[in-house]
Amino acid sequence: MANVVVSGKVVKLKADREHSTRDNQMYIGEIEIKRVFKGGAVVDSVATVNHGILRDYQIVTVEGFGDPGICDNKVSERDTKIFLLNPAGNGDLKLNSSIMPLTLRNLDYVDAVVNGKNKILREITT
Repeated sequence: MANVVVSGKVVKLKADREHSTRDNQMYIGEIEIKRVFKGGAVVDSVATVNHGILRDYQIVTVEGFGDPGICDNKVSERDTKIFLLNPAGNGDLKLNSSIMPLTLRNLDYVDAVVNGKNKILREITT
């Protein structure tokens, strides 16, 4: 159901004062994109391109970390995860569902789901 599916590294976290409450602290994160599974055009439209020594890389801003309506949404700086996102309407992206650990099995699963490879999907889940 997510419009954007990427793997990436959390570069920076900061408090989201606009969406936080007294009982729940929410965060905004800067994510360095490693791989785009789905929604490349959306990522290109909202990402900032940074020029590195070895390669250029894209950074996107993601809100929704700490959202009580999403399970498994906690991250730390330098974590590399799979993120399921939607446009937030303000030039950022927003968490759509739980963050997935970056494992080979999860990478294969996400790739199969995004590309509609039902046979591979059955093999991965069994």
